[in-house]
Amino acid sequence: MKEKKLKSDGLSRAFKLGKTVAKVGFNLAKDRIQNPKGEKLSVSPSQIKAAKEMIQTMGEMKGGLMKIGQMLSISGDLVLPKEITQLFTSLQKSSSYMPEEDLIKCFEREFGKLPEEVFTSFDRKPIAAASIGQVHIAELASGKKVAVKVQYPKIVSAIKSDLNQVDRIEKLFDIFGIPKPQLDNVLNEVKRSLIDECDYTLELQNMNSIREDLNSYFNGIYIPKAYPEYSTKHIITTEFVEGDSFEESQNYSQSQRDELGTMLYESFLFSLFEKRHLHTDPQNGNYMFQPQKIFIFDFGSTKQFTEEFVQDYAVLQYAVEIDNSNLYRQVGKNLGLILDEDSEEFVLGHMNLVKQIYGPFMKEGTYFAQGANPFGVVKEFISNMEYNGRPSPNQDFVLLDRANVGIFSKLQAWKSRVNWREGMKKFRAKALEKGLDRYQIKG
Repeated sequence: MKEKKLKSDGLSRAFKLGKTVAKVGFNLAKDRIQNPKGEKLSVSPSQIKAAKEMIQTMGEMKGGLMKIGQMLSISGDLVLPKEITQLFTSLQKSSSYMPEEDLIKCFEREFGKLPEEVFTSFDRKPIAAASIGQVHIAELASGKKVAVKVQYPKIVSAIKSDLNQVDRIEKLFDIFGIPKPQLDNVLNEVKRSLIDECDYTLELQNMNSIREDLNSYFNGIYIPKAYPEYSTKHIITTEFVEGDSFEESQNYSQSQRDELGTMLYESFLFSLFEKRHLHTDPQNGNYMFQPQKIFIFDFGSTKQFTEEFVQDYAVLQYAVEIDNSNLYRQVGKNLGLILDEDSEEFVLGHMNLVKQIYGPFMKEGTYFAQGANPFGVVKEFISNMEYNGRPSPNQDFVLLDRANVGIFSKLQAWKSRVNWREGMKKFRAKALEKGLDRYQIKG
């Protein structure tokens, strides 16, 4: 990591992003010139160079652009070639950090004191620098070791500037060949979520709420304790804990990876269907592991879903399971997936798309689910069904999909053997029953 001043004004950020997108596009265009027939090749030096250029810019700019990079990194090799995704994982761990003078100004503004006057000891060099803030190690008067997250100056302005640049972000998606509908609603939801993440008092509330939810059911999930007396809107202090990174956890035994996979999958279902409050930033850097234990960090991005949305989501899954296109159309319209004017062919195609992605998890028993690449299936559907340009579905799907991808990419990397069907039955039952009642369907 190296020190770097964050530029938050819209003009300089727009210029830097535009310059990088143009440079990345040029590097990738060289491949098309050198390979006019479009043969499938391994990742080229030009592609690696383009990815490194984009990652460097994301790491320097922080904010919304870096968050998009982190979202790409959690998808494993489902969206981008493995060689490029591995480069993006650096955004989960480290990037440039704020100058010390900005760190001091933040403490003086929030506490009226220097860091060393707030804590018994404070390491001014961060151990991690992410999209919104950086983390320092400190010690309380009691001798307790803590992690102190300090927000970058003017990061809210930077986020708003980044996510208003829809045309450049669309170009970024096009360059890397990522399928997309219209991005306006997606970026609006990401922007709302990111701005919420900048309020550390809200993050503290989310952390306490989800800790209480999960502790009531899962002994193996640990959420560090927060210290409100050492926290403000822009600084948050939590218990310091240590564990293995996600990459290190992949060396655990098969039985340990099975146990962790089951715990992660069932805690996701429990949070969604029973508590309707989901941790929605599952980048690998927000987790650490020990055999039989999962540590979860960073609760700035969570989503509280309505009962109706969760019930509709359960009914949508059920419609696919029983192959009922009429029910799928009905609930799909409520969720914004299906429009009134959509043909029966489109509805069947859309339902088949979900079935291809969801199908590997529908059979009974405990097994490692290896299905089709969901992003490849979506890309093919978009090209075949003229899906480009359609409005985005219900905005709740944006963060739900982000959580889904993050959780399932971990289970895929672990090759976890899980009883998918039993877990779904156990945690979805109440929401599905109420949803079917609303649609007057007998389950």
